[in-house]
Amino acid sequence: RGAERAMQRRQERYQDIVEKLFEEIRSHWDDLPRVSRLLIELGRIYDPLLSGRVVEPSIHRQIMELLRSGKTEEARQVLEQRIESHHRFERLKQEREAAFRSER
Repeated sequence: RGAERAMQRRQERYQDIVEKLFEEIRSHWDDLPRVSRLLIELGRIYDPLLSGRVVEPSIHRQIMELLRSGKTEEARQVLEQRIESHHRFERLKQEREAAFRSER
């Protein structure tokens, strides 16, 4: 039981970090070096549900190219799609965990 709680706390901290990074990007679209650093940070975080990084290098490049071209709205859409994918997998994981707990 204690191990499950520790794992839950770790998962919550992970989610908090990811959400804070996404929010910081949303708040600083005009600061390209900062956005790039934040995307790199998200790329260092492995998401087992996505079987990869929270933000893959290709997504990072795409967002930065759009921002450099002045296409902020398109860059936002790419980021929002990635955030939605991340949240969708998180919801699925939580549903599976709840079903598993209820079976016990």
